[in-house]
Formats: sequence, C-alpha cells, structure tokens
Amino acid sequence: MGYLATVKTIQDVAERHLCCGCGVCAYLAPDAIAMVDVLEQGRRPKVKEAANHESQLREALQACPGITLDHEFNPAEAGWIPELVKTWGPVKNIYEGHACDEEFRFAGSSGGAASALALY
Repeated sequence: MGYLATVKTIQDVAERHLCCGCGVCAYLAPDAIAMVDVLEQGRRPKVKEAANHESQLREALQACPGITLDHEFNPAEAGWIPELVKTWGPVKNIYEGHACDEEFRFAGSSGGAASALALY
C-alpha cells in the first residue's frame, strides 16, 4: 500500500500521475473540481481555489480509479514488456487503433474508437 497511502486528495492523485483523466471526480464535485487540459498529460482535475466542499471532495476521491489500482504482478512471469514495467506497470501488449468511420475518427478523442464502439 506504501505509495497509495500518501494519496489523500484528488490533487495528490493528479500530482502522482495516478489520474487516468476519466473526470468522475469533477462529475461528482462540480462545484469543487474542474477538468483542465495539461499539455503533457491530457485532462486532469484541478481543485477550485474557492472550493470549500469537503464532503464532495471526499466522495470524489472515493470514486477515483487512480487510488484503487491494485494487481498481482510477478516480474519473473514471461511476457511482460520490461522497458514499461517501471513507469507503466505490468504491460504484456500494446495495441493501436481508430474508428473506421472518418467522422468519428477525426472528431472523437483517441481516434474515435470509444465513440464508435459505444454507437455500435
């Protein structure tokens, strides 16, 4: 639990690069958190300075997937990509793709794949 034990706020999640940019925190605490674009990282939460919404912030933190990431990992197991383990964790495969529909591909985030799958 070591590293995650120091995560006590949404700001901690963002600063420790545990945020996946899903926006659930901003959805649950719209008066306290805004999603902002961070050039090097994508969409990240920013706690509003005037925010005094402790109960909303606690609820947002409890729903955050960045604080609950946990998995079993055996580095001796074959198939892991060793160059990625330190920064990304245990990765066996990486795939790239995009939507076939050009409207979705060029208008949607990440090549429109999620939008195309949702429509399907």
